[in-house]
Amino acid sequence: VTGETGCGKTTQIPQFILESLPTQSKIVVTQPRRLAATGVATRVAAERGESFTQNRNNNNQNNSQNNNNSNTVGYMVRGESRVSNTTRLLFCTTGVLLRRLQDSNTNSDNQNDPLSAITHIVIDEVHERSLDTDILLGILKQTVKRIRQQQRRGDKHVRSIRVILMSATMDADRFAGYFGKRTPRMHIPGFTYPVTDYTLEDVLSVTGYIPPKKLKNGKSRGRYYGGPRKRNAW
Repeated sequence: VTGETGCGKTTQIPQFILESLPTQSKIVVTQPRRLAATGVATRVAAERGESFTQNRNNNNQNNSQNNNNSNTVGYMVRGESRVSNTTRLLFCTTGVLLRRLQDSNTNSDNQNDPLSAITHIVIDEVHERSLDTDILLGILKQTVKRIRQQQRRGDKHVRSIRVILMSATMDADRFAGYFGKRTPRMHIPGFTYPVTDYTLEDVLSVTGYIPPKKLKNGKSRGRYYGGPRKRNAW
């Protein structure tokens, strides 16, 4: 999925998936940095009428059971997490998901596979070609291939995983070709917000300020018609 900056890829697409499958979906969205993961999770939670302020410490069982039972949005970064039993949309860093995928890739038994409950994996800002992102894409490709092989053998207990790559500047054809020729592509058009230009003359007209003129003694004097001005340290 490609789209202009500000079109709503990060905040809206995961919610569309959650609304289409409110009880069956288990969505994981990765961000390259922990600040982005916590910030986007807080934004999405606010849009859904949820908040993380009630649950300051998930290590406390009383808080996690009493205050965060209704939250469908959570996040998980190194050293901090806001996750409950009702979490359906999880924002995390690339490293957190990479470690989870590494554990599942070495486990051939689907019964103990940590990815068996996940339905959608969204990789945001995939154009940032870091080491973690490249390894993550490689493990994801192997995981999807392994699941397809198990489904072809008639294993009905294996659940399909949808992988979604999102970015504003990525080469969609290259990333789509990496996962297969039949990989669908989607582009979201952006929206240009109106911008009004103001020149220096407009600012002087609005504020009523007249630039000072230099006098013969080297001092300057200016007039100001916008009201009394207070002296400050500058």
